[in-house]
Amino acid sequence: LVGIDLETKEFTVEVVPPSVSALLLRSVKAEKGPATPHTQKMGDVSMDFIKELARDKLSNMNTHSLVAAVKSILGTCRSIGITVQGKDPKELIANLDKLGLVEV
Repeated sequence: LVGIDLETKEFTVEVVPPSVSALLLRSVKAEKGPATPHTQKMGDVSMDFIKELARDKLSNMNTHSLVAAVKSILGTCRSIGITVQGKDPKELIANLDKLGLVEV
C-alpha cells in the first residue's frame, strides 16, 4: 500500500500481510481455487492450522472473537475448495461448539 502526499511529494509504503485466502492456497500448494469449489476439492488443512491462522489474523479481521474468526476462515476454505481434516467446512461451522474451541 503506497500513500502519496501531493503537496510535499512524500510517500509512505506499508507492507500488507497476505490475505487469509492466499495463505490457505499457499498451504495446499495451489495458485487459485477451482471453478467449482463445492464439488472439486483441491486440498486439506488441519483444524489446528485454521485456529493458528485465526489467532494470527484476528487483529486484521472485523471481529474480536476467535470463534467468529475461525468460522470466517472456514467459510473461506469452503469458497476456495479446501477441506478441513477431510470434512466440508460447512459441516464444521455447524458443529463448531462441539470442537472445544474457547474464546480468547
